[in-house]
Amino acid sequence: YTYLLDKVNENYQKFYGLKEVKLLPTVIINSYLQQGVKPGESLLYREVADDLLSELADHNFKWITIHSIWVSNGRIGSPYNGNRLATHEIEVYPDDIDRLKYFINKTNELDMKLMVWLSTCYSKESSIYKTCKWQVQNIDGSYPTAHSGDVYLMSYRSGYLSYALKKLKDIKEDFEFSGLWHDSFTAGFNIDYSDKCIRSPIDSQIQFLSATQKMGYSPYTESLGPFGVTAVGSVAVTPIGSPRGDRDINAAFEGREYLAYKTSFTLWHPKDYNPLQIDYYKFLANKAVPMIAYALLNNTEREMVSQANKDYITVLPYMDKRHVLSDERGVLWYDEETETQVLFAYKEFSYNIEGNISNVFDITNNTAMQIKSGDLNVEPRHTYILR
Repeated sequence: YTYLLDKVNENYQKFYGLKEVKLLPTVIINSYLQQGVKPGESLLYREVADDLLSELADHNFKWITIHSIWVSNGRIGSPYNGNRLATHEIEVYPDDIDRLKYFINKTNELDMKLMVWLSTCYSKESSIYKTCKWQVQNIDGSYPTAHSGDVYLMSYRSGYLSYALKKLKDIKEDFEFSGLWHDSFTAGFNIDYSDKCIRSPIDSQIQFLSATQKMGYSPYTESLGPFGVTAVGSVAVTPIGSPRGDRDINAAFEGREYLAYKTSFTLWHPKDYNPLQIDYYKFLANKAVPMIAYALLNNTEREMVSQANKDYITVLPYMDKRHVLSDERGVLWYDEETETQVLFAYKEFSYNIEGNISNVFDITNNTAMQIKSGDLNVEPRHTYILR
């Protein structure tokens, strides 16, 4: 499965001129920016930059994500009353520019990068929607909506594509946004029947991702998993009859974190927390990066996430080829170029070392390990480098 997926990805990358994005620990901070803000007021970019960013850097996050940047969702209550899926224009409020640039500079100084949310969903309030020429069209001529009756999808095959690329190019020149977080609902699975040539929209979207990457953005496509299967942890994968209602990410993926291989997904819902409903360490072990809402973590969870982030960042350069160990013992990675192995241990067990390995280092404890008769006794939730 892993081998096949990697080959498919490699072919897409070569064909479209894409480079694989390095998935790094990512944190969502919208609630801090909006705390105490009244409708129509600017978000707290400067205050959060001074009070929170250093703490996030200390917890080993590398990407900061902000949902509310653009006009219409950039301020509470205006003009579309905060619908999270709706975008009005790919524009920043003029009087937010200085505050936002201060926030970005502070982020970069702390060796982190800013990723901004982007959706192809537009509300009826938008001048883009009012053109009625760029929307995805159903086979019966109607327009599909994005879970909300008054939010519509734009087609990458329409004039929206050139509009969005022009706007993003201008934004890149004015700001130092490093990444684009593409909303999962607009991940390219709605077929557009507005043109006589009917084909899967994923082709147009990948061209869009490639173009933005060449501008200097790192494109994250939220929850777009293997072969276009979307929504890791969404209602689509929640077992029927779950005690947590229509969203139970723990029941959906516990023990099967390997299915999220090389994906990023958002833990935005309160049901994903209190306590944290995923095993964060196991997802990172599979090169899957959950976008964490920092405000919803308790202090113990923050320290656990921080250690997992540190381990992951240290060994990421050697996470090339994956092998999932049997009996849920962990995940082994191998980098052929440096002849380095990485072991994420889920439980305590004796690992039989194969190959010419003479040095083992426990990244979690920052200590060298002793090998006894070819066996390595590992501890749960410890990460090891073997050379």
